[in-house]
Amino acid sequence: MSGINTLNIKIIEPTVFFIKEKEKLLQVVDMSIENAEEPLKAGVEVNISSQRRCTNIDIVKQGEGKYRVYVPDVGEPTSAEFSLLANGKVQDRKRIAWKPQKHWQVYLAHYSHHDLGYTDLPTDVLREYDGFYDEILRFCEETKDWPDESKFRYVIEQFWSVKHFIENRPKEIVDKLIKYIREGRVELTALFGNQTTELCGHEELIRLMYPSFDLKRKYGIKICSAGLNDIPGLSWGLATVLPGAGVKYFTAGIPAWYFRRNEKRVHPFWDERKVLPLDIPGVFRWEGIDGAQVLFWYNMHGVGELYLWNYSEALSEITNTLSLLEEQNYPFNFVLYTVRGGMRDNAPPSLRLSRIIREWNDKWAYPRLRTATYSDFFEQLEKYRDTLPVFRGELPNTDYTVGATCTAKETGINRNTHDQLGSAEKFATMAAVVSEYLYPSEKINYAYINTFYYDLHVHGGILRIIGPAQDGGLSEKKGFAYRAAALSHDILSKSLNRIVDEIELKDSGCHIVEFNPLSKKRTDVVRVPFSAHLPCGQRMYNIEMEHPYLLPVQP
Repeated sequence: MSGINTLNIKIIEPTVFFIKEKEKLLQVVDMSIENAEEPLKAGVEVNISSQRRCTNIDIVKQGEGKYRVYVPDVGEPTSAEFSLLANGKVQDRKRIAWKPQKHWQVYLAHYSHHDLGYTDLPTDVLREYDGFYDEILRFCEETKDWPDESKFRYVIEQFWSVKHFIENRPKEIVDKLIKYIREGRVELTALFGNQTTELCGHEELIRLMYPSFDLKRKYGIKICSAGLNDIPGLSWGLATVLPGAGVKYFTAGIPAWYFRRNEKRVHPFWDERKVLPLDIPGVFRWEGIDGAQVLFWYNMHGVGELYLWNYSEALSEITNTLSLLEEQNYPFNFVLYTVRGGMRDNAPPSLRLSRIIREWNDKWAYPRLRTATYSDFFEQLEKYRDTLPVFRGELPNTDYTVGATCTAKETGINRNTHDQLGSAEKFATMAAVVSEYLYPSEKINYAYINTFYYDLHVHGGILRIIGPAQDGGLSEKKGFAYRAAALSHDILSKSLNRIVDEIELKDSGCHIVEFNPLSKKRTDVVRVPFSAHLPCGQRMYNIEMEHPYLLPVQP
């Protein structure tokens, strides 16, 4: 019919968008129409699956233009006939194959990527996060009466920031944070930080959850998920320790750019044909060496996040994102993406996302956007758990294990401390049993916290190649390793000395007491220094009393 009429249908483009009209869903379709004559009024009639609908177009301008029409929603593949009407007759008609469009649910998790020392000196980053949490509490309060989908929600990516906040805010402020965690408006995840997990021993992997679980026990809150972000590699041990602690869900923000060079794929840590494509998010069950499983959500860091600064940008970004998912045969009609409050690591929270979602959902029936926590999303995924593939094994790290060698001495010291701390804890337990030695639980925890800080994935600040800022940041990072080593030595030497004090020797003179911290017998060369290293803390005792006692001071 084209060629003899004024108007021609050039392109019919179904979109991911739906509106609701009198409780009926209508899919939005963009149609390109060519008008060879003067502007005129027109209409488009659609016949699909025994349903008919007409969309009026006020004015079709001269030339080729794009116009929006609405098609009744269908649940099965079929065909659709589009008739272009003007001047009382059919100007053009096209019949095309029609595929049902998913009703998308997009879960948007607002968070800040934790990178201690990357954007400022570590001590200053900690203080900056204190202010972030003040804002988070304010945003939760401000949006309490908003529609549920747009209420402010937040995911605490790693525990170290909230640890500092809790230690530096009054009880009433901490209680307010706990209130929002209980309500599901803020989610506390399990791990202490974004660790280079290959640097961690098995004990450290487990203890990465101690601080968050202390808070869980104290306040009766839930911890269901964990995550690591911006790290192109993961220790297989996580697949055992997470479910072992009751953590069922894991998000891995893997930076996909590590696997590209000039748009060419290089050394990805899994076979995309057998596991998942690297360009879109996905899920599988990650099975540990003991057979335990955790739901593993692959969420691309940086490349796979959504940067939503206003409604207009969100419209384009989400359209392109969902189109890519459909091109790659993503299997679900719901998906999770993370959103930052600003264009950097350690970014502050923002109400921008909640405002965009509120405006969006006022206009569209689908895709439906909602602020979300990781657990909100995983509750949907849980329904499909038994259908998901199972994979076992290590995800080899391609970057931060190498980065750790830029402070090689301190990396070696911290790895030795991992072993020494285990021994120190064993002997401290024995000393507390056989003597009046006070078990140093706080000091042991503090020592572990310092090993955690050193094993974080950051090794220097952004774009700081040289200069005082870089030197200051690396100095603080190295200090964590030295402090952990000093504390470990302090615990070990004092506990051994107290055990030795309880040993009765029949013969006088010098004696060497040998201790084996292993669970099995060992024969090896014993090296004894002529002068032992002193512990870092020296206690004071009042010796003027008949019964000396420990003074409540320690230099």
